[in-house]
Amino acid sequence: GAGGADAAGAGAGAAPPATDDARSALLAANPGVMTDFGANLLEPLLEVYSSTVSQPVRRKCVCAVQKTLAFASAADLTDLLRNIPISSFLAELLASADAELVVLAMQCVNTLLA
Repeated sequence: GAGGADAAGAGAGAAPPATDDARSALLAANPGVMTDFGANLLEPLLEVYSSTVSQPVRRKCVCAVQKTLAFASAADLTDLLRNIPISSFLAELLASADAELVVLAMQCVNTLLA
């Protein structure tokens, strides 16, 4: 029927979506990418988070922070977080009424404790 034609047409010429494995492989092959990303964006992400009241924007900022921490090496984390009050930031998130922010904060804490 018509549904099959739509599905076939949608897949034609469309690039396959990037997978987590592909991203992980790219980052593993280019470790400096994540270091540069973290060095350039971690602090601004925290500033955007603290200066906005939009929950979707806050969630995206925290998600980006969590991914930055998760992909950084231990040595990179030491350098990235040297002048950033990450413990205060995570404490604020853990006290949040937004369950999604609490989960992301717990993931960040788990990464930092591992």
